[in-house]
Amino acid sequence: MGLKKFIKEAEKGFPSGFYFLYSKDPFFLSEATSRITDKIPPEKRSFSLMAFDMENSSGSVSAIKDVIGVLNTAGFFGGRKTVILKNTQALKKADIKVLSGYLKDPAPDSLLVMLATKSPPALLKELLNGHNLFALDMKERELRLWAEGVARGAGLSIDPDALNYIMAITGGDAGRIYSEIEKLRDRKSTRLNSSHIPLSRMPSSA
Repeated sequence: MGLKKFIKEAEKGFPSGFYFLYSKDPFFLSEATSRITDKIPPEKRSFSLMAFDMENSSGSVSAIKDVIGVLNTAGFFGGRKTVILKNTQALKKADIKVLSGYLKDPAPDSLLVMLATKSPPALLKELLNGHNLFALDMKERELRLWAEGVARGAGLSIDPDALNYIMAITGGDAGRIYSEIEKLRDRKSTRLNSSHIPLSRMPSSA
């Protein structure tokens, strides 16, 4: 499970200078971003954490050069600088060539996290490995295990019927699964089963 491996990297303080994470589900990219942000003390985020959205860039090489310029600039008070590059899949070939040049010789005091909705292009992939390339999408079995983990984290236990229901109404969308479990969190019982599902939301047997 890519997300679990990435969390382990977060626990180690992100030893690599750059990471590439991709998922079709924006929830997992958001979750990864939260993990990155959580590693930075709140009082330092204003000057040591920056985010760039490549989907909203001009599409010119100058946009990625600006990002690299930030990465190569020394951080305030000698601390590590973190740059999050969103929608990396929107980069053009020329951008990717410039970015690959940076990955070959990354700034020692900067962390670059690239987020995308699909796997990296070949030019970037050859510079990545099992330690800094993470596919966050999950198959159904992994998604069910993840949902059970979310429930446990909320102090809840969920039985198979209730989990089947949640999977059915959410269509396997991680953000909606999380939201449904959060709604059930307000129930008095910590053991969730079909009796905790409102009748108006139960799947029709017809």
